[in-house]
This record gives sequence, C-alpha cells and structure tokens, in this order.
Amino acid sequence: MLSRLLRRPALAQEVERIADEHAITDAEGLSLVGDRNAVSGTPQPIRYADYLVGLVYGPNRVSLARLLEMLIGHQEKERSKGLASVDRHREVGMLYSVSERIIGTTDPAAIAMLLCEEAERYLGCDSAAVLLLNPETNRLEIVATRGLPFHDRATLEVEDDIVAAVLRSGKGEIVADVKADPRALAASNRLRSIVLSPLKSHDRVLGVLVAGTEAPGDVADGELQALSAVAAHAASAIEALHLGRDLKSQSHKPVNLIYGVDERPPLGVAVLLGLQHVLIAVMSLATRCWSQWRPADRG
Repeated sequence: MLSRLLRRPALAQEVERIADEHAITDAEGLSLVGDRNAVSGTPQPIRYADYLVGLVYGPNRVSLARLLEMLIGHQEKERSKGLASVDRHREVGMLYSVSERIIGTTDPAAIAMLLCEEAERYLGCDSAAVLLLNPETNRLEIVATRGLPFHDRATLEVEDDIVAAVLRSGKGEIVADVKADPRALAASNRLRSIVLSPLKSHDRVLGVLVAGTEAPGDVADGELQALSAVAAHAASAIEALHLGRDLKSQSHKPVNLIYGVDERPPLGVAVLLGLQHVLIAVMSLATRCWSQWRPADRG
C-alpha cells in the first residue's frame, strides 16, 4: 500500500523533491524513494493498523512518517468504499439475474438449480446444493446441486448438525472451518469452509442453501447477506408454486371436504358453506312441496 501511495501523481513531485535528503523503504527494506545507503540515522517506522508498512530515513523522518501514515489511512478508506461499492454492484446484479430467470419458471427444482448456479458464480465455490424440507416426511430432499455432490443420497434425515441448526433458527451462518466446528456436517464431500443461507418466506423456512469450498476460507458478512437475500427471493417463488398447486388440487374437491371435522375454516369459507347448506335445504323443501302440490292440483 505504501508503494501504491508513492506512485500517485499528486505525491510524486514532493517525493522527488525530498529524495536527496530522505529515503523511504518498504517493511522488508526495499528502497522506494532515495538511496538508503546515502542517508544515515535511525529510521522512523510507518505503520498502518498496527502493521509495519515502511521506514523513513532523514532529518524530517518523524513528520514525514506521520504524514505518510495519514495519507495511507485516507487511501485505504477510499479503497474500502470502492470495494464496498463493487460488492454492492455484484449483489444487485445477482438479485436482478435471479429475478429475471425465475420469471416464468414453474418448477421448484429449476428455481433451486438457478440458486445453486448463482451461488457458485458469486462465491466461486466448489459445491452448492439446495435442500428442501418435505413437510410430510420431515426429511431434507436434495433438489439441486452444482459442482461437487453434497451427498450420495437424495434425501436426508434432519439431524443435529449445521444444516439443521440453520433450518431451525432461520438465520444464515458462515463456517470458516468445518473441522473446527463442534457440530457435524451431514455431507459426503469434504467441504472445509461453508456458507449456509435459509430459504425463508414469511417466517417459514422451506430449506437451506449450502455452498462451500474444500479449502478453509473466510466469507464476508456482506456476501452472506447477499446470498440470503437471493435465497429468500427463491423461497418466495417456490412457496408460491406450492400454494398454486395446492389450490389447484383442492379446487377439484367439494369445498366441504377440504376441511376436517374438527377444523375451522376461515370466516369467508364458513359463510359460503352455510349458504351452500341453506340452498340445499331450500331446494329439498321446494322439491317436496312441489311433489305434494302436483297431485292436489290434478285432483
């Protein structure tokens, strides 16, 4: 970072002007400005965030070192803002890409595969898998995977492991080193660093996205937040498809058979059922009256 600062055009002229009486080296002693051997005296360290980044030799070494430390701090702050802006751009790009591709998709497995593809592209991971919870069997089903297979079985029990923890809490997690975590990971691959994002829609967790690498690593909190936002968007789309299919299957049943004996339907449905029964009763009464009236009319 020191050499990058000294190459800036705004600072180059000043650096050239002081080069005759001063010398600046990096932390390893490599000369960046002036001739180290031509300047005597004890060097003044240049530090940033408690790290040694360089040394200054010469008569004004103390004030020059302080000035360079201040400029390095300003440079790194601006650089961090730039990186944050790039990360935000990547996040927005991923959300837009997923939203655009989900439109018109009518298969939950296809949506899950889109999520895996985006996670693989965004994180550069070795493996990405979507596990959806089957509410009837209470088992996790691996509906989509990219890269290294997550498991050699298609369905898994909900065990007391990292995936189950995210499934129950509804909160994403970053595990930098799986081997150092006391919880197990029910997977057949050898992932060491993983990111887990819940597929959450309206406070209901439908499943978990698991993405990871075989080498230990560190994922930024911003990357987890971006991945969780995309996972939530995919979860909403999957839930909408499930609800649509449930309504379609229920539409072929008589409305009074949709609810059990001890279940209370919503008020609107209850009124509809009541009107239905009243109409049936009126029609039955009318039929009986008609059958009784016709013979009397003929007599």
